[in-house]
Amino acid sequence: KEYENVFRGVDQTASGEIFLTGFISGLGEEPDSAKFIKADSDGQTLWEKKYFLGLDNSKQEMYDGISTSDSAFVSIGVRYNDEMPESGADLVVIKLDENGDSLWTKIYGGQYHDYSETIIETFNGNYLISGYKTQSYQTGDVDAWLLLLDSDGDSLWSNTYSSLEGGGYDKAYSVVQDEDGEF
Repeated sequence: KEYENVFRGVDQTASGEIFLTGFISGLGEEPDSAKFIKADSDGQTLWEKKYFLGLDNSKQEMYDGISTSDSAFVSIGVRYNDEMPESGADLVVIKLDENGDSLWTKIYGGQYHDYSETIIETFNGNYLISGYKTQSYQTGDVDAWLLLLDSDGDSLWSNTYSSLEGGGYDKAYSVVQDEDGEF
């Protein structure tokens, strides 16, 4: 069988190790799965993990990942079913320990598409995710989205931002926290 490995996220730990976030496309033969690699500073693989985070026949793409202050790793992505586009896409967040073992996996989303692009760790150890939410397929209304999670992956708040009411195409591709703690 043929598979396609795609890595979209890379981060460096405080000790110089590299953390890669990606996914394996089953190319329609099998469901997609998340893939994570931790390598030392010389690029030698320390561990490689694969997780199935979706539903049967679902697509799964992991977009970004970070090493965290508690020596863990948090990655974000999306899962969706091509055979049921009306079901939308949901944000997937997974936290791994320093050995790549899953601590928790959370799914966030509503009726339509909920996509993630970037994750950061905030000064107080929470995780802020930027992305976008489809509000209506009929009007093409897409709003920028910020989601703040605590270190256990529980939602602290979720806000959307739009330049036009009832229409428009607004997306958040990245987010930073300034020295005053604002985003």
